[in-house]
Amino acid sequence: MKSTFTLIFSLFAVISTVTAQSTFSEVYTILQSNCATPYCHSGGNPSADLDFSGSQNDVYQELVNVTPQNSTAAAIGDKLVDPGYPGKSFLIRKLAHDDWDDYYDRFPSEGSQMPQGGGNLASEDIEMIRQWIYHGANQNTTDVDPTVIQDYYNGMGKKKLEKLPLPNSGEGFQVRLGSIFLAPLQEIEIDKKHKLELDDDVEVVKIELSFNEESHHFILYSLGDPANVAEGIQLFDGSEFGNLNDEILAAWQDPNTIELPPTTAYFWEKDIVLDLNYHLINYDPDSILAADVYINVYTQQKGIAQHEMFTQLMPVDAISSFGDIGKSLVIPNDGNVYTFTDEIYSPFAGVFIDPIWHIWMLSSHTHGRGIDYDVYFRNPNGSKGEQLFEGYYNFDYSFNQGFYDWEHPPIRYFEPPFPVVDISVNGLIQEASYINPPTNPDTLRWGFTTKDEMMLIFIQYTKEALAVGIDDIDQNQFDLTIAPNPFSDKTGIRYHLETNSEVKLEVFNLLGEKIEEIVNEKQSPGYYSYDFVSSSASDGIYLIALSVDGNVTTQRVVSIK
Repeated sequence: MKSTFTLIFSLFAVISTVTAQSTFSEVYTILQSNCATPYCHSGGNPSADLDFSGSQNDVYQELVNVTPQNSTAAAIGDKLVDPGYPGKSFLIRKLAHDDWDDYYDRFPSEGSQMPQGGGNLASEDIEMIRQWIYHGANQNTTDVDPTVIQDYYNGMGKKKLEKLPLPNSGEGFQVRLGSIFLAPLQEIEIDKKHKLELDDDVEVVKIELSFNEESHHFILYSLGDPANVAEGIQLFDGSEFGNLNDEILAAWQDPNTIELPPTTAYFWEKDIVLDLNYHLINYDPDSILAADVYINVYTQQKGIAQHEMFTQLMPVDAISSFGDIGKSLVIPNDGNVYTFTDEIYSPFAGVFIDPIWHIWMLSSHTHGRGIDYDVYFRNPNGSKGEQLFEGYYNFDYSFNQGFYDWEHPPIRYFEPPFPVVDISVNGLIQEASYINPPTNPDTLRWGFTTKDEMMLIFIQYTKEALAVGIDDIDQNQFDLTIAPNPFSDKTGIRYHLETNSEVKLEVFNLLGEKIEEIVNEKQSPGYYSYDFVSSSASDGIYLIALSVDGNVTTQRVVSIK
């Protein structure tokens, strides 16, 4: 798996624990009380040769990583308990009922629901077993607070998220993370290792995500060294920050669908192992949150896409301070506006980061004191060039709403992708502003909770330019050439027509505003040449659009003063 300059951001609140007994002790008691009965899972001839009447250690050894006797469950790869994977644990699928969670299916050949003849097992008891499995099915640790589970199922729970419908058969698959339980006012961030076990390498063309409104972010990573990552939900203190072996795949701050441009895809190898990174907050002072994430991954066969789409997080100081992330982000609590400017540029790009970006998507990330966020093209002399991202825009970047919404920052897509950003020559400049009011008792610095601050951008890019134009017409169809590019004062535009044609030749800035119409007429066959003279006193990037009988092809040009 390719290695990129990738960063994992992890923060975790202290989760209340019960010191009286381990989480498995709770599970053992549930199994003893409901399943270790005559003609079921005790006595001299227990059902499925599974005896729950023994000691805690005996029952643990009977369950964890043991292949079921049921041939159907064994054939699909289930274990009785698969640490970290409730959906692949036959025990959960045998206990599940729709009044608890209708996500888990059973084949008729897998037998009837358990417990036999005794009605449904209480939802809170199945949940305790699921949470034990989710947290790694450990034998001697306390990973779950049983009072939170009990209270949720006894009237103190918030309404659960509706399930996201599965992709149609043959179009992809779904990954679910959840439910994750948070006590009132609790904030956590988790990392969950997730094995996909794909049959072959695939190309991912769309990812649809749904999660609770209390979510702060969700990030998909590919683990670079999965064998050294424990199974199950992991709670960290930030010590995992900066794992260079992991690769970011996609990121969300709001539920939405990432549908990649034609000819592009994420390339996932069949042995890929994901890290599901989830940061969320229960803002309710009284109720318990059961949070879920549903991820629909839409795929196509390997070899169809022409270009691989990459994703990157670029936090402040990641390059300028040689990886000392957030070093400069210090915001005094005096109510003044503090603006921080950071260059995404290095003459050594290519050693630790892809040097060439054709940017398809840009978005920003701060916490609650962020009031603006802007991104600019960096000119080779270090000055600001064209503005590529304005934080005052709304979520889908359709209009300037006059303020920065840090909880729902804008996402800007470039169609076609913004041309070459060479990190070793020009790069980007990101600039964010903050106000830390005097009512806050502390100076703010970079940190992992929403009580701290952050400054970073999300970027998705390809390493090569994409074909552009209506119906994917060949850009060389009209022998369109623009030179020089980059240019100082003017550049020449040349094209060729084979038939009488209605022709428009126009120039646009990066905001999509037409700044010049060079040609708008019917032209005869032949070669045509025109000059475009930049009237701006500063550096700029322009889009030259040639329309011939309604077929449009474009090229970007760079003006350097």
